[in-house]
Amino acid sequence: MDVSSLGQWVSTVFGRSEPGRAEPDEYFTPRIARADRQLQALATRLGGTYRREALSWSALAAAPKATAGAAPDALWGRGSSVTKRMHGLELEVTVGVQSLATGEHGDAAVSRWLVLAPGVTVAAGPRSGPMRFDRFAANWCADDEVESGAVRLRRLLARDAAPPAPLPTLPVAVASARDRLIEKAAKLVCDPAYVFVVGRPLPRPPEGPRQFGEASFEVDALFDLVERSRAFANAIATG
Repeated sequence: MDVSSLGQWVSTVFGRSEPGRAEPDEYFTPRIARADRQLQALATRLGGTYRREALSWSALAAAPKATAGAAPDALWGRGSSVTKRMHGLELEVTVGVQSLATGEHGDAAVSRWLVLAPGVTVAAGPRSGPMRFDRFAANWCADDEVESGAVRLRRLLARDAAPPAPLPTLPVAVASARDRLIEKAAKLVCDPAYVFVVGRPLPRPPEGPRQFGEASFEVDALFDLVERSRAFANAIATG
């Protein structure tokens, strides 16, 4: 799903106003503002640099900017961010919206939802040696946990062609760091130049809208996600 089709999905779902149905601006804008305040607190805790950007759904959903870690099935690149150089790595924490499978099935099911989540990008720092973050087959998405076998197979077949040679098996240290990371992640992308991690959504409350969700932006949760992402990136680059 590219950005334009993500917008088409939103238009399809919300093209007609229905009683009791939450609109994306109504749901996301106050949560984006709260997430922004949490990023400011995270910057203080990390000693990092905070940058304020989109504070509303309409601003976040505007045409995305080119940014490391941006995914084609999401809205990344316009959210507020925190950057920090740590242990030879460049870290960025930002706010974005990710499309994920809900796991619902049936005629009345909502198959996908939009989740407001933190995104963590880890890249090599300017003083570190050459680092590659795609040395092993470590990409992962929470959709794999909830999609039916047929849907999952179609998505896997639609992915880019496999590399010409199989990637090495994950070393124990890398596998352990990856397992710890995906406990808190909804998506993990290993690019040659960076690792990009999307925070795992919170359980949907029964009274909440079925089309929308959010991950935790509590400072402790953000700090934990940063630490797990950094440890995994270091492990895969050096393991």
